Amino acid sequence: MSTAKVLRRVLIGLIVLTVVGYGGILIWFSAHESNLLFFPERDLETSPDQFGMVYGKVQIPSTDSVRLVCWLIPSADTSTLWVLYLHGNAGNIAKRGYVEHLSQLHKLGLNILAVDYRGYGESSGKPTEQGLYDDARSGFEYLRSMQHVPAERIIVYGYSIGSAVAVDLVSKVPAAGLIVEGSFTSISDVGQRHYPYIPVKLMAGKLFAADEKVRAIAVPKLFIHARDDRTIPIEFGRKLFEVAPEPKTFLEVRGGHESAHKVDAQLFYGGIQLFLLQINSSNRSVTAVTK
Repeated sequence: MSTAKVLRRVLIGLIVLTVVGYGGILIWFSAHESNLLFFPERDLETSPDQFGMVYGKVQIPSTDSVRLVCWLIPSADTSTLWVLYLHGNAGNIAKRGYVEHLSQLHKLGLNILAVDYRGYGESSGKPTEQGLYDDARSGFEYLRSMQHVPAERIIVYGYSIGSAVAVDLVSKVPAAGLIVEGSFTSISDVGQRHYPYIPVKLMAGKLFAADEKVRAIAVPKLFIHARDDRTIPIEFGRKLFEVAPEPKTFLEVRGGHESAHKVDAQLFYGGIQLFLLQINSSNRSVTAVTK
């Protein structure tokens, strides 16, 4: 056999092995997607009452026969703004950092519905990208139908992976505003940054693609990002901000991915308070015009 034929067969063999190997990687990633993206915990670390908040647990039905166990934290005046809070991919809604943050939002006079996604905390099911989208929508519909909260009084707040969930929701439903903290263009973009030698986008597609949906959101938007965020570098939040239409505000704060609300609390919550004032002012203007 000639050298050329040998080389041709070796090359074909390598191509076949590469294709088969790549196909195997895709199958493996698809099978393990939930374990790679989501890190839910069942144990509840703390609760709102330990931070001086009165709250109730509410069960909300979602898709796939899932039942969500969420927290309803009313303020002294339930006719004011509500926040639908969507947490990150680790722990559950009872993670101490989340509850500390909720207590500060509550001090701003906000009513809160904190959603625990499927598979997190006491919620049933297993987390998936579509499942998280469905759970956020279920929380929103609960506020509308069961608590009778008008859409123009609901602000959707998403943190980390919850930012993409929030963007998806507000691109589909009316709301008063959108707040995203530690946001990104897509999870695949972030993964590619952390693992530059692995074809993350080819393997996984474009997961949690917030940049494709934020363009359709016309309500006021607040983007909060910590300059020292190593989990989701601030450049990803800026890129998402850049493709979003007006009205929008970018708030850069000190701290890391999980610490900004404590490290730079005055600027962090001052920025949120200013955003709330703008929302309330806008709502009053609309009410005056329609009367």
